[in-house]
Amino acid sequence: MAIDEFESKFISSRTTTAISPSSRTAQDESLHEVEHIRPVVENDSGASPPFLPVLLAAYVFVKKDSPFGEDGFPDILQKLGELQLGGERKSGYGRMVLESVEKIADNSLLFGEKSCLWWTGADSITCCPGSILPVHLPLADNALELNGQLEPIVRRLWDKTKGAGQQAQREEQSSLYWTPGSMVKCQAGLELTLGPLGIFLKKEPDSSP
Repeated sequence: MAIDEFESKFISSRTTTAISPSSRTAQDESLHEVEHIRPVVENDSGASPPFLPVLLAAYVFVKKDSPFGEDGFPDILQKLGELQLGGERKSGYGRMVLESVEKIADNSLLFGEKSCLWWTGADSITCCPGSILPVHLPLADNALELNGQLEPIVRRLWDKTKGAGQQAQREEQSSLYWTPGSMVKCQAGLELTLGPLGIFLKKEPDSSP
C-alpha cells in the first residue's frame, strides 16, 4: 500500500484552538492540529458491517533466558489489559485495549513476510534479500545495504529530582537507526540478534573453530 493511500484510509486529524476570554474568539497563535490513527475505517468490500475496527499487530520478543520464563510474558500482557501509546495522551489519544495474545512458533513468519523469520531458540531474526526490516537496526555498521528512513531512539528515564520520564537519554550504541519497514538490499541477507535494551543488532559470524 502506498503512503498516500495508507494516510487517506487510516489517518485523520483534529484541529483545536484556545478561546480568548476577553473577546471570546480564537486566541492568537493557539491553533494546532493533531494527527491520529482512525479507530474505525470503511469496509471496502461493501459487506456488512459498513465499518471495521482498526487493530495494531505487534511482536514482543523475549530472550529464552528471561526471568519471566518462556510462557510467563503473555500472562503479564494479559494483566496489563490497556495501554496508552504515542503523544497527546493527556487528551485521550493513544488508548489501546488488548484484543489477544498468542505465542508464535519457531521459524514463524513476521507480519506475513515470507522472507523474514523468527528463530526462538537462537533469539534471532533472519531477513532475506528483498525483505522488509521488522525492527530498528543501528546505523553503526556502514556496510549494511538498506533502503529506508533513519531516526534516533531516545529513552526517557527516571530523574531523581523531576520524576518519571524527565531525563532523556539517547542510546549509546548508535545515534541513528534504520526504521522498521526499510528494505534489505544485502545480497547475503541479514541475521539479527536480540541485544541489550531490546535493540536488535547485526549477528556476527561465529569465529569458533
